[in-house]
Order: sequence, then structure tokens, then C-alpha cells
Amino acid sequence: SNSGWQRAISLLQTMRRKGSLTQPNEQTYSLILSSCAEHGQMKVAMSLLEEFRQSPPIIHPTSTTTDLYLPLLKVCAKLGQYKNAWSIISIMKEDSLELTTG
Repeated sequence: SNSGWQRAISLLQTMRRKGSLTQPNEQTYSLILSSCAEHGQMKVAMSLLEEFRQSPPIIHPTSTTTDLYLPLLKVCAKLGQYKNAWSIISIMKEDSLELTTG
């Protein structure tokens, strides 16, 4: 049976179809990235993150927020995946986002 993260990706693919009434936004991607990461699918999550960053402006406004990255970082911290965490932090820097505490 399909697990939650696989269903989430299937839903994302449906949303991204041409002519779909609902296009995925940052919040959509954030939820799906979290689901993938929490189920140990870090490679899938990282490729979806890259896909989002390459997507057209209608999906990916210039003002990407830390909301997209923080769920991934939390999972990395929980699982001790520090290499992935540093990759995500460097991507955030590329996107001119800073980690702030609080």
C-alpha cells in the first residue's frame, strides 16, 4: 500500500498538471517535503526542494520563506543528518534566507 509521502507526491503531480485548477505553492511543497523527510525519504525531499526552486514564478514567488526549509532542518536534526542540514542551510543562503533563533 502507498504510504503517506507517496500519496502526497502523487497529489503534487496531479496539481502540477497543465490546466489544473490548483497549482502547488510553497505551503504545498513544505508539507510534502516534511512528509518525505519524516519517512526517511531525504533524497526525494531534496530533489523536490530543488524542483520547487527551479519552478516558474507563479509557483515560486521571489519571496521564498524559511517555512519551506525549517521542517526539513528539524527532521535532519532529529535523525542526525548533519550533512543534509548543511546542504539545506547553504541553499537557504543562496536564496538569501537566514536562520534566526526565536
